[in-house]
Amino acid sequence: MPLTEMPILIISRAEALPNEAIALDRAVGQANIIKSTGTRIITLAIGDDLDINNLIAISGPNVAENAGEISTETDVIKTGFDTLADTLATLASELCAGKILIQKQIDLDGDGQIDLDGSVNNQELVGWQFTVDGETQQTGLSGYLEFPVDTPATYSATENVKGGFVMTGAECVIGSEPVGSFNGVDGVTDIAIGHEETVSCNFYNQVKTGEITVIKNVIGGNAASADWTMHIQQGGEDMVSPFAGSASGVAKTVRIGNYQVTESGGPAGYSLTYGGDCDQNGNITVAYGEEKTCILNNTIDTGSLKVKKIVDLGDTHPDQWSLLLLGLVLYNRLRELIT
Repeated sequence: MPLTEMPILIISRAEALPNEAIALDRAVGQANIIKSTGTRIITLAIGDDLDINNLIAISGPNVAENAGEISTETDVIKTGFDTLADTLATLASELCAGKILIQKQIDLDGDGQIDLDGSVNNQELVGWQFTVDGETQQTGLSGYLEFPVDTPATYSATENVKGGFVMTGAECVIGSEPVGSFNGVDGVTDIAIGHEETVSCNFYNQVKTGEITVIKNVIGGNAASADWTMHIQQGGEDMVSPFAGSASGVAKTVRIGNYQVTESGGPAGYSLTYGGDCDQNGNITVAYGEEKTCILNNTIDTGSLKVKKIVDLGDTHPDQWSLLLLGLVLYNRLRELIT
């Protein structure tokens, strides 16, 4: 943040610090009072005859052994009279330089609404690479990055878009004023930063999705499509919530990739076959923006009965008889009564 937005900063020059316990206790007590108001205390340890632990007690635990280790989180800085000027210049540059702050935000289901904005850590926010002024950083669980930059100057911030995602936009502001322009591809250009200003940027991405419509047909018998539960899976794991079968079809939005449509439940005595865009095992591939259909046909199982008519006496022939299969009629009537 700009220096004007930071709490008052006190730099304590320490050439020697009394080792007496009373003096140290008083110093630590006063320091704690100051820090309780939100003020930073940074101590400069000048020379080699100092007790660093005493300075840590006053300022904090983060020690920079030299100017090269100074950051915005540093509490104690070791230096000497011969390097003091460079140390102070580095400290001023670190605290007072401009910054470009980047926050990754993701729409996970393609509905146009942001599901991950960094307010809660999530694995989907990890591993996004951004580049500012030739420096590349990678996001962690919060999707947040901070780039210190020299000011005044003009910069670009770009993203290495991950596979399986599309970039839907990016915007930057200084305070509440827009700055820079989304290039329509991978970032924001022409970010003009004034002296010690901070730019905040949001980068928006959407998961690449397609659609699978699952149609469930029942052929024969008295079962209904909804008697079966439909599954869209990868590696045996449901990728969407299971849903009841429907002859008119149920559409589900999925990430691009390979899936298997399966079913569970339903009455016995039916055989499953696939149609539409599914292969014979229910496998289906969905590309970005595609709308695929998988048809599951459950056909009632049937058998065959062969009847042979034999005439032992007389001059009649078997084809002179009409045969009535009472057993089959009774069986079908019994099924109707039961179901």
